[in-house]
Amino acid sequence: MKQDCQEVRKIWVAGLRGIPSLSGGVEQVVERLYPQLKELCEEQEMNVAITIANRSQYFPKRIESFGSLQLRYLSSPDLKGFESLLHSGYSLWSAFKDRADVIHLHAIGAWIWAPIARLLGLRVCLYHHGNDHLRGKWGFAARMFLRSSMHFGSLFAHRVYLLNPVHMANLPLIEKKKIRIVPNGIDCEDGVKEDVPTTVTMKNFLFVGRVTPEKNVMELIQAFNLLCKRRSNVPKLRVIGPPAHGEEAYFESCKEEAAKNPLIEFTGPLPPAKVKEYYRPEAVLTLLSSIEGMPMVALEAVAGGCRLLLSNIPEHEVFEKNFAASRVDPANKEEIVKAMQEMIDTSHNSDHIMKNRDVLKKYHNWENSAMILRDDLKALLASK
Repeated sequence: MKQDCQEVRKIWVAGLRGIPSLSGGVEQVVERLYPQLKELCEEQEMNVAITIANRSQYFPKRIESFGSLQLRYLSSPDLKGFESLLHSGYSLWSAFKDRADVIHLHAIGAWIWAPIARLLGLRVCLYHHGNDHLRGKWGFAARMFLRSSMHFGSLFAHRVYLLNPVHMANLPLIEKKKIRIVPNGIDCEDGVKEDVPTTVTMKNFLFVGRVTPEKNVMELIQAFNLLCKRRSNVPKLRVIGPPAHGEEAYFESCKEEAAKNPLIEFTGPLPPAKVKEYYRPEAVLTLLSSIEGMPMVALEAVAGGCRLLLSNIPEHEVFEKNFAASRVDPANKEEIVKAMQEMIDTSHNSDHIMKNRDVLKKYHNWENSAMILRDDLKALLASK
């Protein structure tokens, strides 16, 4: 009864395409983190309403809520490079009209609205998912805009959340007291179910994610084809994931290249529950991205008992340190082939699988991440 008498404090979340069930790192974080945040707020009798701003074009069928979260569908122009920016601005205006107290802006393109949000009287929290300004699809002007958005937005924010500690270097002008490290979480209960043999022989390579140039899927397929030419008894390669909006041609070219090799299974998108069935101890997740934040697929793969073969970008250092992942140069096919051969010739150890799961439970826990947001939310609302 006490909670019902309290004024409802409103939090809006923008900068994503939407939830539920859309592929993408930002969408997965929002879908898993914010229900946990809502639950933790209720435990401390904080009467909050959390609204997720969805882009209407991605949801021909709409629902009003997702669990404890409210969903709002806002239109935005289907213009590559401007869709996210304009939708985030529209979301901010809608949050202001709804008399929101706090807005969370995800991905650095949306950060440009942070000064306006401050002027409108909102508390502003920014979420850094990766160095979007380094994506190959952007030209010089777009890169400069995103870099400016990242630095300018962070100056006006009340809090800045980083998935990965290495991104601290990209924000040299920000006050350190604003920054929080909030790693992606994982549901370990969805991982290894059966008893694992002492040694596990590898049976397949996996790629899971949106099929885009920055994921270097073509390089992976070409390296695998080279591996097949050099040795017999090669495990399968499964490529699982949808094309990115506007990059359907790249998806089709990868699909055509994969069709040349019967050992490559190019499945396209699959339901999340089906994808998790492939995260098994006898599999190696191969993620050769040129840019990442903290990939959820890698955490899910570790939870399922997989080993990891990752690109040597700084964001993947945490996986090498905590989960003994192998890292390679995604532009060097010989290096990729050599690493694949080592994976095939080396058995997986059950002790290693259990150790990895213990690390996941300790450092990649949604509840722990949500606690950081809840404590900040409590402080920000108290000062409003």
